[in-house]
Amino acid sequence: MKRYDSLRSGKRNRILDRQRKKEKADIRNSRSFGYGYAVLTGVAVFVILILAFALFFKVDQIRVYGASLYSEEEIISASGFKQGDNLYLFNKYGRIQYMFSSLPYLDRVRIRRKLPDTIVIEVEETTARFAADTEKAVFLISPEGKIVEEAGEGYDYKGVSRVYGLKMEKAKVGLRLSDLHESGVTALENLVDALKKEGVLEKLGDVDLTEEYDLQFIYEGRFLVRAGMPENLERKAIYLEEVIRKLGVTDTGSIELAGEQLRFVPSDVTPELNPAGRNIEIEPGSADPESGKTGETEPATEPATGPESGQESETGDESGTGSEGTGDGEPEETPPEEGGETGEKESSGA
Repeated sequence: MKRYDSLRSGKRNRILDRQRKKEKADIRNSRSFGYGYAVLTGVAVFVILILAFALFFKVDQIRVYGASLYSEEEIISASGFKQGDNLYLFNKYGRIQYMFSSLPYLDRVRIRRKLPDTIVIEVEETTARFAADTEKAVFLISPEGKIVEEAGEGYDYKGVSRVYGLKMEKAKVGLRLSDLHESGVTALENLVDALKKEGVLEKLGDVDLTEEYDLQFIYEGRFLVRAGMPENLERKAIYLEEVIRKLGVTDTGSIELAGEQLRFVPSDVTPELNPAGRNIEIEPGSADPESGKTGETEPATEPATGPESGQESETGDESGTGSEGTGDGEPEETPPEEGGETGEKESSGA
């Protein structure tokens, strides 16, 4: 009897096991069907949305804001938008890059949609700030370091700073100076960045990069600045402003930022760059008994703790000379030893 009961119990367990397995299989099948149905539903919704975008969201108006150098027609043509285009199905990044390359004076571009049917193009334009004399051509460069134009023969350099000594063998319109990987170009970038940081870039005139170890430039239209090696330019920019702050508003001459001394050499004529001969085209000024200027090299007092120190120079007059007469009465002060990191250069119109 016991044996019969055990056989019946085993048979019943096997039946129950088969039923449980069948139920699990049914559950798995139903889940798989549910997942498949959800995927198909999602695909169908996506296709419907795409068809809706293609049929209903079309460009009817194109508005341009911020353009002055370029006309609205030029901006719209470079963007590639036309009436009837889809409002969503386009490569925004690709269109912006094409606008930068075809319209080099563009510095920033923003494209946005305005429902139901409008494309809005917002631009910011730049200007030519430097003109680089090279054997290949004259390249106009923006303050952000972008080559915006290749000027033809007879360019008058009006309103720009002339830059000497750059090769720019790989230069072409639309590239940035950082793309050229040349030492002279890097020196110009570092100088511009240093003056931008001090907020005095507008004071920079012509720049001479003929010698890599002897950076020279015109400043405020009345000073020839000898900066030496193109390094530590941020600190040299601070020293330069401190020296000029102690001079008179009509003083002209040469300012030495290289070597062991900060010096101002007064002159009666406005200095100019001479990249061909590397000579300072200024004449020594005649002695002036009232101001004490003699045209000799005099030390300029270096800021003790930077521009915020606010201490006045102990020079005796506004010309930067040491004392009345020949200026031999004051000992020369030397700046701290140069060292540290060089300035670095981004702009949006990459």
